[in-house]
Amino acid sequence: AQYFYPQRQTQVMNEGCATFVHYTLMNMLFDRGLISEGAMLEILRNHSNVIFQPGFDDPRFSGINPYALGLDMMQDIQRIATEPTAEDRDWFPDIAGNGNWRETL
Repeated sequence: AQYFYPQRQTQVMNEGCATFVHYTLMNMLFDRGLISEGAMLEILRNHSNVIFQPGFDDPRFSGINPYALGLDMMQDIQRIATEPTAEDRDWFPDIAGNGNWRETL
């Protein structure tokens, strides 16, 4: 079981980064008018299916969804870099409010 612990950690970061980049790029393309509303709805439907995390008491629960957890981690890093709270500044003084979430990631 200990053998798989590092693989699980890197899986969360890898899948989270991929999901974050895909979501961010698709939104940028949509905002610039480069993809249609229909395409964006299809993308968001697929994205929602990928990051769905049932509750622990849901019969569909089978553990942590690495896509959902990783995406949340990446979005938190982005938020801390661009819109930090006082708590963020206490816990993450090096990145809180630096304004450059891409470099931080």
